[in-house]
Amino acid sequence: MFELMGTPQPLTVVAKELAREVRVMCFDELFVTDIGDAVILGGLLQVMFEEGVVLVCTSNQPPEKLYSHGHNRERFLPAVAAILKYMNVVAVDGGEDHRLHPGQLHQRYWVAQAGQPSALKGIFEALSAGQPVHDSQVMLGYRSINVVQHSDTAVWCRYRDLCEQPLAAMDFIALCDRFSVILLSEVPPLSAAQREAKIARGTEDGVEQVTAGDRELPQLSPNDDGVRRFIALVDECYDRRIPLYVEAPVPMDELYTQGYLSFAFRRTLSRLQEMQLERFTET
Repeated sequence: MFELMGTPQPLTVVAKELAREVRVMCFDELFVTDIGDAVILGGLLQVMFEEGVVLVCTSNQPPEKLYSHGHNRERFLPAVAAILKYMNVVAVDGGEDHRLHPGQLHQRYWVAQAGQPSALKGIFEALSAGQPVHDSQVMLGYRSINVVQHSDTAVWCRYRDLCEQPLAAMDFIALCDRFSVILLSEVPPLSAAQREAKIARGTEDGVEQVTAGDRELPQLSPNDDGVRRFIALVDECYDRRIPLYVEAPVPMDELYTQGYLSFAFRRTLSRLQEMQLERFTET
């Protein structure tokens, strides 16, 4: 996309290039929470359908529910219409979460005890036995992040240094590329009161300016930027089968109980729960 800056209709160009290279494209767990993603995905889908690309998607929501309460959702509605026009929707919900099937437990989540040392200290020492241990910053590409400690295989970070910094999914990919185990301590309770906000005409996110009056933004809480990054971190660890050890002052099911990201966090919670099983690293 950066290479196409200044190009008229860059999404059309990207979609047509993809269509020349692939005839079938698969999206696993399609989900939209961000206006930028909604606009980009909507533009790509429509052109790819027109170019004859076959799309196969899984999602936890039917098409008409995608981005259902999102900011300026009307921009995504043409994509929903295209999905319904070009794709067959098949319900495959078996009524249960396979991640919660019973199995041998392997604790990777701790509730922090006030005034007590972090439980992750002993975990890190065991995982790093026989390796040099450092407390210096870790470089991820051109970024450096503060860590509690790291060895050749394990890294121990604080939530504020990983999820409250301007990091993106690519940074978490780099983190998983470098380390085979990740520990995350000082994770706060993530729920917080939502706050209303408005955006002035012409100041919306660079995808396309608002042209008709002020618009309301999603009711985000002060914690939700960090929550988005936490979700991205869990997703990357889950997809790579990287064990993620977490310490927080509340039980796992109380981490995020209300807010704009509640639906998205349900999957995160399910993935964290599966990480508490021995089989997580065996599949």
